[in-house]
Amino acid sequence: MKNTSILFLLIAFVLGLTGCRKISTPDEASREIFGKWEYKSDSGGFSGDGGSSTFKENSWVEFSEKGVYKIYEGSKRVKRLNYKIETNEGFVKYKINFMRPGTGDYSYLIEDNTLYLVELNVSDGYMYAFTKK
Repeated sequence: MKNTSILFLLIAFVLGLTGCRKISTPDEASREIFGKWEYKSDSGGFSGDGGSSTFKENSWVEFSEKGVYKIYEGSKRVKRLNYKIETNEGFVKYKINFMRPGTGDYSYLIEDNTLYLVELNVSDGYMYAFTKK
Protein backbone atom coordinates (compact mmCIF):
# COMPACT_ATOMS: atom_id res chain seq x y z
CA MET A 1 0.00 0.00 0.00
CA LYS A 2 2.86 2.36 0.84
CA ASN A 3 4.48 1.74 -2.57
CA THR A 4 1.21 2.60 -4.31
CA SER A 5 0.98 5.91 -2.42
CA ILE A 6 4.57 6.81 -3.30
CA LEU A 7 3.98 5.93 -6.96
CA PHE A 8 0.81 8.02 -7.02
CA LEU A 9 2.61 11.03 -5.49
CA LEU A 10 5.49 10.66 -7.96
CA ILE A 11 3.12 10.57 -10.95
CA ALA A 12 1.20 13.60 -9.61
CA PHE A 13 4.48 15.50 -9.14
CA VAL A 14 5.68 14.75 -12.69
CA LEU A 15 2.32 15.72 -14.18
CA GLY A 16 2.33 18.92 -12.13
CA LEU A 17 5.77 19.88 -13.40
CA THR A 18 4.98 19.27 -17.05
CA GLY A 19 1.56 20.93 -16.82
CA CYS A 20 3.01 24.18 -15.48
CA ARG A 21 5.75 24.63 -18.06
CA LYS A 22 5.60 27.62 -20.37
CA ILE A 23 6.31 27.14 -24.05
CA SER A 24 9.50 28.50 -25.55
CA THR A 25 9.22 31.48 -27.87
CA PRO A 26 11.59 32.82 -30.54
CA ASP A 27 11.94 36.25 -28.85
CA GLU A 28 10.21 38.72 -26.54
CA ALA A 29 8.07 40.27 -29.31
CA SER A 30 6.51 36.88 -30.13
CA ARG A 31 5.11 36.73 -26.57
CA GLU A 32 2.70 39.60 -27.26
CA ILE A 33 0.16 37.03 -28.49
CA PHE A 34 -0.44 35.69 -24.98
CA GLY A 35 -3.83 36.73 -23.64
CA LYS A 36 -7.43 37.07 -24.77
CA TRP A 37 -8.40 38.48 -28.16
CA GLU A 38 -11.87 39.46 -29.38
CA TYR A 39 -12.79 38.58 -32.98
CA LYS A 40 -13.51 41.61 -35.19
CA SER A 41 -13.46 40.59 -38.86
CA ASP A 42 -12.06 38.40 -41.58
CA SER A 43 -10.98 38.94 -45.16
CA GLY A 44 -9.73 36.79 -47.99
CA GLY A 45 -11.20 33.60 -49.34
CA PHE A 46 -12.06 33.01 -52.96
CA SER A 47 -13.78 36.39 -53.43
CA GLY A 48 -11.45 38.33 -51.16
CA ASP A 49 -14.44 39.71 -49.26
CA GLY A 50 -14.24 37.32 -46.31
CA GLY A 51 -17.18 35.27 -45.13
CA SER A 52 -15.35 32.57 -43.19
CA SER A 53 -17.40 30.54 -40.73
CA THR A 54 -14.42 29.80 -38.45
CA PHE A 55 -15.33 32.56 -36.00
CA LYS A 56 -18.78 33.90 -35.14
CA GLU A 57 -19.58 37.51 -34.25
CA ASN A 58 -19.32 36.89 -30.48
CA SER A 59 -16.12 34.78 -30.71
CA TRP A 60 -12.86 35.36 -28.91
CA VAL A 61 -9.64 33.40 -28.56
CA GLU A 62 -7.08 32.87 -25.85
CA PHE A 63 -3.41 32.02 -26.26
CA SER A 64 -1.82 30.87 -22.99
CA GLU A 65 1.86 30.85 -22.11
CA LYS A 66 1.52 27.10 -21.57
CA GLY A 67 0.79 26.55 -25.27
CA VAL A 68 -2.98 26.17 -25.06
CA TYR A 69 -5.22 27.86 -27.65
CA LYS A 70 -8.93 28.14 -26.91
CA ILE A 71 -11.81 29.44 -29.02
CA TYR A 72 -14.95 30.74 -27.30
CA GLU A 73 -18.37 31.72 -28.56
CA GLY A 74 -19.65 34.02 -25.85
CA SER A 75 -18.84 32.17 -22.62
CA LYS A 76 -18.85 28.68 -24.18
CA ARG A 77 -15.51 27.13 -25.09
CA VAL A 78 -15.83 25.44 -28.49
CA LYS A 79 -12.24 24.37 -29.22
CA ARG A 80 -9.00 23.67 -27.37
CA LEU A 81 -5.67 22.93 -29.06
CA ASN A 82 -2.03 22.81 -28.04
CA TYR A 83 0.36 24.94 -30.04
CA LYS A 84 3.93 26.19 -30.33
CA ILE A 85 5.34 29.41 -31.76
CA GLU A 86 8.11 29.44 -34.35
CA THR A 87 9.62 31.97 -36.71
CA ASN A 88 8.08 32.13 -40.16
CA GLU A 89 10.02 32.49 -43.40
CA GLY A 90 7.30 34.55 -45.07
CA PHE A 91 6.31 38.20 -44.80
CA VAL A 92 4.78 37.67 -41.34
CA LYS A 93 7.52 36.92 -38.79
CA TYR A 94 5.83 34.31 -36.54
CA LYS A 95 3.77 31.19 -37.03
CA ILE A 96 1.59 29.08 -34.78
CA ASN A 97 1.91 25.33 -35.24
CA PHE A 98 -0.90 23.29 -33.76
CA MET A 99 -0.05 19.87 -32.37
CA ARG A 100 -3.09 18.13 -33.87
CA PRO A 101 -2.62 16.76 -37.42
CA GLY A 102 -5.07 18.18 -39.93
CA THR A 103 -5.44 21.46 -38.05
CA GLY A 104 -4.53 24.50 -40.13
CA ASP A 105 -1.64 26.58 -38.84
CA TYR A 106 -1.47 30.39 -38.78
CA SER A 107 1.13 33.07 -39.19
CA TYR A 108 0.51 36.10 -37.02
CA LEU A 109 1.25 39.76 -36.67
CA ILE A 110 0.36 42.17 -33.88
CA GLU A 111 0.08 45.82 -34.83
CA ASP A 112 -1.64 48.68 -32.97
CA ASN A 113 -3.25 46.32 -30.43
CA THR A 114 -4.69 44.20 -33.26
CA LEU A 115 -3.83 40.54 -33.80
CA TYR A 116 -3.91 39.28 -37.39
CA LEU A 117 -4.06 35.50 -37.91
CA VAL A 118 -3.33 34.39 -41.48
CA GLU A 119 -4.07 30.84 -42.60
CA LEU A 120 -1.00 28.98 -43.82
CA ASN A 121 -0.65 26.33 -46.53
CA VAL A 122 -4.06 26.90 -48.11
CA SER A 123 -5.22 28.40 -51.38
CA ASP A 124 -7.55 31.37 -50.99
CA GLY A 125 -7.06 31.45 -47.23
CA TYR A 126 -8.44 33.92 -44.73
CA MET A 127 -6.97 36.56 -42.48
CA TYR A 128 -8.70 37.14 -39.15
CA ALA A 129 -8.47 40.34 -37.10
CA PHE A 130 -8.79 40.45 -33.29
CA THR A 131 -8.42 43.19 -30.70
CA LYS A 132 -6.98 42.71 -27.22
CA LYS A 133 -9.74 41.86 -24.76
